[in-house]
Amino acid sequence: MSKKKQKQAINRSRKRRQKHDMLLSKPQISYSKDLSDQSIPTEDYLLGCNLNEPWGLEQALDGFVYDMEQGYFLDWQAVVQQESGLPITDEQKVALDELMDFNDDADESRILYINDRSRPNKKWYEIVRALAPRLLKAELTTCGQHYSVFIDGWERLVNCLELHGCCLSLPDDVQSPLDVVPRDLQHRLWLQSCCGILVGIGQFEELSLEKEDQSYRIDFFIECLKKHYESVKYLDLTLEKLLTIVILPSSEKTIFVEMMMKSLGLSSMTDSIADVL
Repeated sequence: MSKKKQKQAINRSRKRRQKHDMLLSKPQISYSKDLSDQSIPTEDYLLGCNLNEPWGLEQALDGFVYDMEQGYFLDWQAVVQQESGLPITDEQKVALDELMDFNDDADESRILYINDRSRPNKKWYEIVRALAPRLLKAELTTCGQHYSVFIDGWERLVNCLELHGCCLSLPDDVQSPLDVVPRDLQHRLWLQSCCGILVGIGQFEELSLEKEDQSYRIDFFIECLKKHYESVKYLDLTLEKLLTIVILPSSEKTIFVEMMMKSLGLSSMTDSIADVL
């Protein structure tokens, strides 16, 4: 994302927070003095979200995206960075200044709650690292039922990190918010995201690749593979490998292979797809 777009995203996020603050009149902040680290309250961020169940994963992702948009992690990271004497970003300084404006003794106090919520017990990138691996499915059966979190969850998370992660401090070993997710996992999730357009094939008679009005799925799928060429190349994707991930009914599988080979000019199931994109 360009610096211009990052700045625009930061401004949009700041305006949303300002509107939210106006509705609350002012941030509701609770302070205390002379508390040890062990006595500082924390929020068990993923409590109640069963990440091994699709509904729990969707709930956790929805909550994380919302909190990123509302500045929850930005505010608390700014507070913790200041308490620890660590450098803060320009955006964190703005957030901190807004919080400090409401307490004359802020320099001598520790913030315990902001709008009735304590600091998260996990860093934002630790939460991302807990969510991302669970978004990946070993197989995507096109005629099965799937929660939307497995179809568009990764793209939602990426968009969230690109818009709001640029305001946050990163762990030492990464250069961008998205890179808190291992590269191998990123590539596999991008492929799964591309395969989302194939979900539904064979589920009903009218959702067959035999129908002319369903051929758009192949065109869209190929365009998505082109967009994520680096992932296709990294995974050394072939039709043979693809069909171990995308599971189609046997009749649809035959048509899918024929359409893909014709559209891409492949001569065999083991030809590199990246070479013909």
